[in-house]
Amino acid sequence: MSRDLLDRSSKRIESLLDRFSAYPAASGARADAEELVRTVSSLYGQCLREIVETLREELGARADGLLERCCGDTLTASLFITHGLHPVPLETRVRRALESLGEALREQGAAVQLVSVDEDVATVRIDGPSQVVPAVEQAIFAAAPEVLDVRCTGQTISLLSAI
Repeated sequence: MSRDLLDRSSKRIESLLDRFSAYPAASGARADAEELVRTVSSLYGQCLREIVETLREELGARADGLLERCCGDTLTASLFITHGLHPVPLETRVRRALESLGEALREQGAAVQLVSVDEDVATVRIDGPSQVVPAVEQAIFAAAPEVLDVRCTGQTISLLSAI
């Protein structure tokens, strides 16, 4: 449900901003609309930062576990990621996603290893049949929506096993 709401809301915001493009550039309507979105987003981000800070002051180390549980919801996780507040570091989330595939990959004669990750690209090494690649990509994108691309390097992907 949260994923649908996030997708619908993102499309609606983009659609509304696009409507402002119909106004002459000199009117500044699109720039004003974009500034409005940035201002509201910044305000919400600051509110979230204060909530996180309060939780950490009150609960100490337990706060991160609670925040991580909250980030199990796609919409909440995306908000925390947008504002740089996700309690679990990006690399840890990607590693966990890959570890969760362990048994399923082994059953298909495959293995995956994280080479590197930054906010845009996760680089992995995959040894095994090519049909495991989509599952690896999906797991990474689900755990770390801020990653825009998954790249395979130095892999030994067997295309013959897919035949």
